[in-house]
Amino acid sequence: MRAIALFAAAAVIAAPAFADPPDIHIDVPHRSGLEVNVVEHDIAPGQSSGWHKHPGYEIAYVLSGAANVTIGASPIRHVSQGETYEVERGTPHNVTNASTTAPLALLITCLKDKNAPWKSPAQPPSIR
Repeated sequence: MRAIALFAAAAVIAAPAFADPPDIHIDVPHRSGLEVNVVEHDIAPGQSSGWHKHPGYEIAYVLSGAANVTIGASPIRHVSQGETYEVERGTPHNVTNASTTAPLALLITCLKDKNAPWKSPAQPPSIR
């Protein structure tokens, strides 16, 4: 458990941009074929992540700011500093910075298929 905590702390400091696959990951020994990626992602005021999906289960923690999160066809959910949201494997979602003046900082942890791309574009559910 201590190794994972150290890994997560290192990921926050050295994580690449969200659009790129994270350089930092850890294999999950008891779950063959899976890895954990931890990345900090910043969204500028008034901007969004764009609709996308991940090849695994995502948990996001709001480090600072506030977000409007749309997951699949669910209603928009507002989350603020200190709150979390979760996204099931392969579910399209979009995260929008709720502020037009302050940045949004997220710490995202994804348990995903080993060596799979970090994310891929997705259509909003209403367009499918």
